[in-house]
Parts: sequence; structure tokens; C-alpha cells
Amino acid sequence: MIVLLLGPDDYRRDVKRKEIVGEFEKKHSGLGFSRFDLSAEGEPERLREFLESQSMFEAAKLASVTGTWDAPEAAKTLKTFGERAGTTILISEAEKPPKAFDFLKRSKNMLVQEFPHLSGAAWRKFLRQETDREGAKLSPAALEYLAQAYQNDAWRAVTEIRKIALWDREVERGDLEELDIELTPDFWRTVNGLKSPRLSERLMTFERVSLRNEPAAKIFNILAAQWPDRISRFAAYDLAVKSGRCDYEEALTDLVLG
Repeated sequence: MIVLLLGPDDYRRDVKRKEIVGEFEKKHSGLGFSRFDLSAEGEPERLREFLESQSMFEAAKLASVTGTWDAPEAAKTLKTFGERAGTTILISEAEKPPKAFDFLKRSKNMLVQEFPHLSGAAWRKFLRQETDREGAKLSPAALEYLAQAYQNDAWRAVTEIRKIALWDREVERGDLEELDIELTPDFWRTVNGLKSPRLSERLMTFERVSLRNEPAAKIFNILAAQWPDRISRFAAYDLAVKSGRCDYEEALTDLVLG
């Protein structure tokens, strides 16, 4: 079976991915689970080998896959093993499948769940649920302020709510204004443009971010937090920086051009 999590709201999409993985791990051993970023070199082949392998200790398999549309050569693997009993391929992507993956449109053995950006009452309900879950105390005015400041940026909104949960009193709108909370999302939304599938937009965003003279390490870490689909690539770049093979400016440039 193929489970396709699709849409621009990468926070809610990643929550669902973790939920599916968690349910699998409750029922099966770790031998049957692995993660793959198909945009990384060698990962499509590693995915095929994982799905082909047999284990006497665990028959069920779950492959959590990102970077899928960057690897059209993996389409045959997904099509073949997506029909195999006991095998689940969990795909999480922001964009709709490109032409190389048209077989997904015809697949009868697939579940699709979409994660558009929330708005209006649904967005505010989501934020209230997150504040309750985290134990944060916000006045209605503060919640509304947060909803407006972080529209279309669930990752950043939840991050802020987790910080607010550390306060020992109810947070008012004025508290958020004093923290310059309305200035921060503009920067985060700008950085978010570096994730665009269009090279031209990534280059323009990179130029705007560079003009702010923000530390490259800060931009790198913010982008890594907002882009769970590419976490393995960020980890590889981070290791390269810390081992002296490159610096954060070079890593960011490579990410933008790639």
C-alpha cells in the first residue's frame, strides 16, 4: 500500500507521518521500518534494497519516504512494491506528483490525505488545540494576534506556543507586541521561500535574506527546522560544516541551487 501525505502545511503533515510510524512501531519490530530521502545520492537504491529484502523476524515493512519527486527513477520501485501485501510506503510531499509518478493517479491500493494551509475558524481552532495540548495560557486577543501573525506558518506558530507555555500566567496581546512577535514571522516567511520548487524564487529569496546580513548558521538552522522532508540532507551538510569540509554559506548556496 502507498499512503500519500500531500500539501504545503508541513507541520500537520509531519505530525501525521509520525503518528503512522508510531502505530507501526507499536505492532512491529524496528527491523521493518526505515526512512529515506530520495533526493540524496544512493537513497533510491537503498529504498529498493530495503523493500526487496526478506527477514525471518519481521514480515511487515514501512518505508517513510521524502524527496520523492526528485527521484523519477524510483517510480518503478514504488509502483512494484506499493502493491505488495504487508508493505506500506509512506510518502510525504508538499507538491503534487509530477508526470513520472502518474501511476499514482490510477493506483487502487493507495490512501491520500491532504494538508492545505488552514485559515479562518479552522486555523484558530488548530491554534487553540495546540495551546491546550502544550498547556499554554493565551487570552482571546493574544490568540487572535498569534493567528494573524503566523498565518500559513504552523511550524512557527507551534514553536511560539511552546515558548508561551513556559510562562506562569496568561499571556496578553500586549506581551506579544512587546516581544516584537509580529516582526519575526516576516523573516520566517521570507526564509520559507528557500523551499520553493522554482529555482528563480529560491534565488530571489536567497538574495533578500542575504541583504538582511543574518548569520548563515541561523538561516541554515531555521530552514532545517521548517523542512523536515530534507532533514537527512541538512544533517549531512551540518556534519560537513563541523568537520571543516565547507561552511554554512556554502551549504546554503548548495541547497538553494539544488
